[in-house]
Amino acid sequence: MDNATEPGSAPHLIRHFGTLQAIALNMSNMIGIGPFLTIPLLMSALGGPQALLGWLVALLIVIPDGMVWSELGAAMPGSGGSYVYLREGFGREIAMGSRLLTQKYGHPELSMSVKGQEFAAYDGRAMQGMGLGYATSNRGACHLRASPYASDFETTDPEVKPRVCKTSQDEIAAIDSSGLCLFVGDSGLPFGRLAEHIDAACPGRWTQDDLRLIGERIWNMERLFNLKSGLSAADDTLPPRMLREPAPSGTGKGLVSRLDLMLPAYYRERGWDDSGVPRTETLARLRL
Repeated sequence: MDNATEPGSAPHLIRHFGTLQAIALNMSNMIGIGPFLTIPLLMSALGGPQALLGWLVALLIVIPDGMVWSELGAAMPGSGGSYVYLREGFGREIAMGSRLLTQKYGHPELSMSVKGQEFAAYDGRAMQGMGLGYATSNRGACHLRASPYASDFETTDPEVKPRVCKTSQDEIAAIDSSGLCLFVGDSGLPFGRLAEHIDAACPGRWTQDDLRLIGERIWNMERLFNLKSGLSAADDTLPPRMLREPAPSGTGKGLVSRLDLMLPAYYRERGWDDSGVPRTETLARLRL
């Protein structure tokens, strides 16, 4: 999209990718850029090429794992990957996933999932921002759709989480749409530097504000799609255990998720009404 913030300009796609650029994008999506960033960092931190020993050890570990996956793929060809292997190895009920499995046996509250997708490694009671990110993610409890880590490691105060969550969601949506690996930012590259790289590689003007606006457009488009598909504010929630049962240990000991405070504030940050629907003025501002 060209100059998304320029008044009166209509958003449009500029197609300037050739064969080389397409190959580079596919390689970055398949492999990721993380190894190219972490290898120099490791060599610098460890003071020499002995850092490569860690990669060699990792190589020896992953070869057997790769052989297992190759054998599974050869034995059970077809789409579905690990879901097919789970179904064949453990039965169709386990392969249904925790949401459908617990619903079948009358205890849906036991599924630690949002919108059908299970949690990653983070507890929304100790990490209040991640809990809000799980609840509001357009594709369920995904830890790659918001990045409140720095805030969550610093404080459990729910009042600061809505803005952190909203901003990081917009930035991540923009990064994902660029074809760049999200771990570039996790490896220490600021969002502003990413904007500089995109500005250098693509026609038009690309500032941090431009990219955040594009990310916000993407997030709202996904929201509208979900609303038209039957989802609603009722789906922006967490399992009852996160909301009622205090964490028994760790930094969140004694806490429950304060989604009741964070979600209304998050809707206001997004320019949505109390039902989680983007307001008319929000859609007009985003030209949606």
